[in-house]
Amino acid sequence: MDRKKQFIEEHPSLWNSIPDPSNLKMDSDKLPQVLEQPRISPQSSKRRSKKENVKALQDLLLKEGLWAVKRAGQFVDDESFIADLEANLSQNSAETRKRYATSLIKWFFPDGPQGFVSKVWINYQDEVLQYEILRALYLRVEPIVGNCIADALFPIQDGSTIPSSYLVNFLRTNIATDVSEKTISRLKMNLRKLGFLYREKNGKDTLRSLNPSSTAFFLVFHFLFAKTETTSVELRNILSDPFWKHLGYKSEDTIRKIFKSAEHQKLLSKYIVADRLESVTTRYSLMELLERKVRP
Repeated sequence: MDRKKQFIEEHPSLWNSIPDPSNLKMDSDKLPQVLEQPRISPQSSKRRSKKENVKALQDLLLKEGLWAVKRAGQFVDDESFIADLEANLSQNSAETRKRYATSLIKWFFPDGPQGFVSKVWINYQDEVLQYEILRALYLRVEPIVGNCIADALFPIQDGSTIPSSYLVNFLRTNIATDVSEKTISRLKMNLRKLGFLYREKNGKDTLRSLNPSSTAFFLVFHFLFAKTETTSVELRNILSDPFWKHLGYKSEDTIRKIFKSAEHQKLLSKYIVADRLESVTTRYSLMELLERKVRP
């Protein structure tokens, strides 16, 4: 049987979710092969994880992360914050609490307990927004999961059933040939916790639409590109960073609309499209935006 027809019969919903081949810049008869062996993009390959890190993939502690954010603002340094986490996490084992505390700091507090996530909570008091921020930060320091979202799941239409072998092929093609079943299981579980996958009653995983907020995008954009001062950034450099895919966006045009709306609300100084060059000039620093509690 023709390879393309065989793939369509085996995975009809996934085939129907593939974007127009002209947008993907590849021949349509090559699409099944791409889905069977998804590849990391050139930008993502720079963040490619070492083989030994695959085996160290941990369970995502998202609820514990929110709990930690709500108490982080009272601490001024990592040492006292870690001591508090180790003393107050709910796990019975002291060793487990120590390990969890270390993971929470690594994932969610890159700039300390008084940093970005704490300031978001202090100013917004919005758990949904906070989870979006935590998701974006986690995926920046766990490239195995982040690359799966940005490179393997991003091209697929929301609502599609993901074949059980799809992410396995991605890991074993791009990360290591001997990825364990435990790592694969943990990856899928973390993707469900993040909201990207939903386990159906028949045991199959479906790709979910996250409906990310423009507020989360705007704050993370400033955290990454304009944390302390105003700046100008080319749109291509913004889009080459996977943070917007990690938040759950599926279209570059949606990102353009957010910037246009922010300019209209005078939250940006400029959004320019001229001679094939698109650029964004910020108006406020991240801290100023947080204090203003903006919602573009």
